[in-house]
Amino acid sequence: MLVRDRILHERKKQGLSCAQLAQLSGLHKGTVSRYENGTIKRISNETLHKLADALNIPFSDLISDDPLYSDLAEPVETKRTSKRRSSEEQEMIDWYRSLSPDAQAFFKQLWHIKPTI
Repeated sequence: MLVRDRILHERKKQGLSCAQLAQLSGLHKGTVSRYENGTIKRISNETLHKLADALNIPFSDLISDDPLYSDLAEPVETKRTSKRRSSEEQEMIDWYRSLSPDAQAFFKQLWHIKPTI
């Protein structure tokens, strides 16, 4: 199934209007419509990720059968879910990495403490 057909199929399967998908993905309604009807031939990698996230499907499922996007497909053994880190999660990771080794060791110990309740 081509990417444009997969977007339309998933949107309808989930009972979303074109406007709702546009809002969820941060795109314009007309742009989503042009993706679905094939007026826009190639969708950027970043936009494909936004659409996959908005549709709550793995990125790889969105592009898997479309030869136009075969260059974006990951090898099977390294395939990951479409769940991307939020900016808050990335900020926490960056903050943790900025800590001294002793501070990181302290937080690692805290991480392994199990609640006794």
